[in-house]
Amino acid sequence: MLILTRSQVAAALDRIDPVAVLEEALVLHVDGRARVPGDGHVGWTNSAGAACRSLVKLGALEGEGEPRYGLKVINASLSNVQSGRARAGGLVMLFDQETARPTVLADAALISAVRTTAYTVSSIRHLGPLAPHTLAVIGCGNLARHHLAMLPAAFPTLAGVRLFDRHPERARNMPSPLPVTVAATPAEAVRDADVVVCVTNATEPYLRAEDLTPGTFVAHVSLYDLDPQTFATADAIYVDDLPQVCRYPRQSLGRFLTEKHPGMPLLDAAHSEVTSTLGHVLTGSLPATRPGGSTVISHPDGLGILDIALLNTLLPVARAQGAVTEFDLGM
Repeated sequence: MLILTRSQVAAALDRIDPVAVLEEALVLHVDGRARVPGDGHVGWTNSAGAACRSLVKLGALEGEGEPRYGLKVINASLSNVQSGRARAGGLVMLFDQETARPTVLADAALISAVRTTAYTVSSIRHLGPLAPHTLAVIGCGNLARHHLAMLPAAFPTLAGVRLFDRHPERARNMPSPLPVTVAATPAEAVRDADVVVCVTNATEPYLRAEDLTPGTFVAHVSLYDLDPQTFATADAIYVDDLPQVCRYPRQSLGRFLTEKHPGMPLLDAAHSEVTSTLGHVLTGSLPATRPGGSTVISHPDGLGILDIALLNTLLPVARAQGAVTEFDLGM
């Protein structure tokens, strides 16, 4: 089995286009050439009283070329940040098509962060304003750092970013190629923003429909940032896989689709107000709705096939760089 450390993954990721890899996988998914079985999830509370969880995402890509099979294990603890650790970390694995043996094991944290940010780039490119000017980022952790590194390069019309974090020093210390304004509240951060990116650890909604200016695109990357009315009044809502969102309501949209809430009817995957998936827009099978009279929301659940696709693409680059380690499993 080949093993790739975080530094080896980073060196290889610099040589590929993660947005193109992600979009190809999403198209395969829409075309029925990918499989996304249900996630495995277990949660617990650690000795510090913090919420912990382990999430397992299996997947298969069976389009043109050699099929790809694998999984991602991504674990997190809300007390990690206070102790100087990254909140989340884990592993991505590829399987041999013939023997089913694990063949590649790689650090998941960087792959997952780049996959998440690449999804945001693609969603803004195809569903957001054509020339975004002002960016708002809520939550100033690792994912914010990746978004602030990738979005200004992808959208050169961006002229400034407003940051909010419950710990203002994290916002003040966040590296950014754009001029930064540190907001005192989330509502202040998103006011008149063209693009809002939510990357928080929130466990209850805090952004309301009236906080968002009509014409705003919201990348709802984290779990519980938006209240029911924000979804109910949006011009359009796009997900990565609707059954997945409804099957596992670990995030606000899944919860609102499967529970009764004032102002939002009880819905399911077959009768939801979700507009479409980003993959359907990429294939051209459904037109894109961009922000107009209200907001457009992107709400990905996070598909394991995207991490598998990224690892499969960066693997030959890592091999060419000599940046892999072999480990004998005795199988």
